[in-house]
Amino acid sequence: MSYAQARWWAGSFQVLGWVAIAGAGWIWGIPAWAEAGYYTPLLMTAAAALANLPIDWYCGYWLPAQYGRSLMSPGGWWSSWARGAGIYIAAVATAGALVMGAAAWGTAGAVGAGAGLGILLMGGQYWLLRITAGGVWEHATDRGFEVETATVQDREFTGGLVGIPGQEVQVFPAHWQVALAPAVSRIIQVRRHGAINLGLYGQGALLALAAHVLLWTAAVWICGTPLTTGAGWLRASVIYTVLVTVAQVGWLPRLGREAAFAMDKWVYYQQFDADALRKSIQEADRLLEPAPLAPAQAAWVYARPTAAARLARMAAPRERAAAWQPGPILRYLSWAGGNLAARSGPMVSGHPASGILAPDT
Repeated sequence: MSYAQARWWAGSFQVLGWVAIAGAGWIWGIPAWAEAGYYTPLLMTAAAALANLPIDWYCGYWLPAQYGRSLMSPGGWWSSWARGAGIYIAAVATAGALVMGAAAWGTAGAVGAGAGLGILLMGGQYWLLRITAGGVWEHATDRGFEVETATVQDREFTGGLVGIPGQEVQVFPAHWQVALAPAVSRIIQVRRHGAINLGLYGQGALLALAAHVLLWTAAVWICGTPLTTGAGWLRASVIYTVLVTVAQVGWLPRLGREAAFAMDKWVYYQQFDADALRKSIQEADRLLEPAPLAPAQAAWVYARPTAAARLARMAAPRERAAAWQPGPILRYLSWAGGNLAARSGPMVSGHPASGILAPDT
């Protein structure tokens, strides 16, 4: 079994496990012993983090070490995992307590609090990412592009774009500057700038925020129980977990894939070195092994197309609507609603920083 296959099956099992648990809570209700008032979100997220630990360790430490894809020491991985779990627990516990308090003003209060917390999470994404990823971060301006170079231990960390549209920050991993030729690294940075220039990042972020608000509103409405109690909040949370997970299949990944194609085209038509662009696509695909799925299946769940698909459409005119990473951004924003599966998935399990900023090329 290849590294990509092992990672895929373990991460998928983790996600489906949480969906099954959340679905059971939706259908059969929340047991009375789960009621702990304002402590419910804290206890629930702490329990979820601990339940994730075996697969997190397998996907984040053991599996990469077995396939020679990790330089992390056991202590380094445990430190990274503790930071990621701690930030997730603190964020969701705080969000849950605030929603429960706001629910005293009825459904509008609970919905408004969930929406406001989503905006706060987007605004604080850079700092939460920086704390979770750890390492050394340096700011630089290269030929007009501002980039944060992150020297981190996790070799699955790819950087990307974070923050509120208009104030976004591009993050680039220092280990890619070593693994890739300078021209290839430059192309990847320029390509990400294209996501800003074309409005793809703004569209993806705003679409993810809109989806979060819509799904949280639906969860609160379906819940039918006042969210002023811990049991009420937990019931809304499990419903929201199912809705968010389902929303990340189909339409949102397709928009993300179209954004990847559009960014390649933007670089191509800016008359950059076409050979360097092709090499950047191939090298990035080598560093991040594609999902072990047929193209038609991968299109339903992955926003990152394969190198072959990107090369085939590199020079073709843009034809379809696109938005940068709306699914992964939604998964991060779903912390505001207590999504149990927010830190689970083939590209996320065991890699805490990837739960805040998904791998992207």
